[in-house]
Amino acid sequence: MTITSTLADRTARLLGRRSDRRSFLVKAAVAGSAAVVAGREYVLKPGSAYAGVCSCRGRSCDCGALCCDGYTEFCCAIYGSNSCPPGTLLAGWWKVDNSSFCNGAARYYMDCNDKCGGCGCGGSGVCSGSCTGAVCQCRSCGNRKDGCTQFRYGNCNNQVACVGPIMCRVVTCTKPWEIEPTCTTATRVDNNTRNHHRPCLEPPKSGPPTGSVSSVVAVTGGYRVRGTATDPDTSVPIKVQVFVDRKPVQSVPTSGGSFDVTVAVPPGSHEICVYAQNAGPGGPVLLGCVTRSR
Repeated sequence: MTITSTLADRTARLLGRRSDRRSFLVKAAVAGSAAVVAGREYVLKPGSAYAGVCSCRGRSCDCGALCCDGYTEFCCAIYGSNSCPPGTLLAGWWKVDNSSFCNGAARYYMDCNDKCGGCGCGGSGVCSGSCTGAVCQCRSCGNRKDGCTQFRYGNCNNQVACVGPIMCRVVTCTKPWEIEPTCTTATRVDNNTRNHHRPCLEPPKSGPPTGSVSSVVAVTGGYRVRGTATDPDTSVPIKVQVFVDRKPVQSVPTSGGSFDVTVAVPPGSHEICVYAQNAGPGGPVLLGCVTRSR
């Protein structure tokens, strides 16, 4: 079956009803995505283009899953870096106002479109993923789509007349034209994306190790020393070193952020201190000292 006046009528109703969804062009792009992704189902069943996109690209996902919300995934969630991956270019941007992720300032979302290579665009300015090799998919129900939306704002890299589908998004608190000089200051706004976020967008934690000495208990021949120690600069276990009377006596790795070590100590009064190895810059960090007699 062909998509004729029925699709045109649905598109017109969609654009009329959802006036806050980026812009006319974005809504038209979503309707186009629904036609590509949901196809016959979108034409035959009632509902908006967003409901059509809820087919979730062949996955059996709940309609509330990220895969089904109609937006494109962040680059860092797919490729591990908050930057356009090889084979793509920054083709446009929009912003949200009063972003909590930017301390109340604007946050900027930038589309990384596939490059067309030898694929033609005709008059649309966007070549098809079937030509570029882009796969319209969700990596999981917990991932938004990638390689599906055939649209560009056209406020970056305008010297490139033909681009492919949006492969992923970059997000930043920095103005796009300060990152990519070809970007213009022509502003598009979509506050519906204000809360779109991924843990991979957060800056890496950094700082000295933290922890404490929770107990120093006398045992036969010495003391059992327990506590916690972690370092935000690494995900691997760090080592702690036990000092008795300011002399190092034993070094052990932590396990699950905790340490439990028994050290030999002669009878008498002694100061027992524990230091955590620093994975970042700087020397060992004192976790605590305890004086005990036996």
